Amino acid sequence: MTNGLTIGDVFRTAFQALKMNFTIYFAIYLIMIFFMFIFAALPMILAFFLFPPIKNFFISGSTTTSNILVIVFLFLYYVYVMIITSYISIPAYKFIINSFEAKMSIKFYFDTLKEIDIKRVFRFILLLILFILIILVGMFLFVIPGIYFALIFGFSIYIAADYNTSPIESLRKSAELTRGYRGSIFAYNLILFIIFLPISLISMNNEIISSIITIVVSFLFIPFQFAFYYKLKKHKWENNIEKGPQDGIVV
Repeated sequence: MTNGLTIGDVFRTAFQALKMNFTIYFAIYLIMIFFMFIFAALPMILAFFLFPPIKNFFISGSTTTSNILVIVFLFLYYVYVMIITSYISIPAYKFIINSFEAKMSIKFYFDTLKEIDIKRVFRFILLLILFILIILVGMFLFVIPGIYFALIFGFSIYIAADYNTSPIESLRKSAELTRGYRGSIFAYNLILFIIFLPISLISMNNEIISSIITIVVSFLFIPFQFAFYYKLKKHKWENNIEKGPQDGIVV
């Protein structure tokens, strides 16, 4: 990187945040797992056992009229899960981004959660859909364009959670923010991949151990996932090198 911003700085920032907010990260991680189980997994489990058409669909896989209705139900369920996931993820992302500057409290997460409205959730979902479509188009163009698009627009989701910007504004600001640093972002993520890959490979032959390690690694990965975005926005936007987004732009 240039202008005093290095990959080492990003790693140090992530380690400091992990040390400062270790227990709070763990608490937020458990809260999100709990919410996802109660509001997403549990309804499907109950539907599986209480409604025979759903159970029969998963067991037999046949396409009778009743199972076509089940497919419609599953589609609506998927939309519902996207809404729930977005609703609980937006305040979690904002929580983590703010955690680089101070020791956080659970109250911040729930206060932010109260402020989320359905319009913001749907804008966030639209951004996710656009981002996925962009990456898929890139992957169809011999993979490398997909990776490049991910480097350009990868911070758009963090920007939307952080500033409540529209999907287009989030994508545009991500492109601006990552300009000049995409090679460094790629190198940073490659280093993370190299670090965490051996840990994942160790547990491949044991599902229980694999699940435990996946949970632990996912938890420890939290600050590293957001650190580069935080450092870049501090470097460019808060030092007025470039103009940052304004809160609530929904055009």
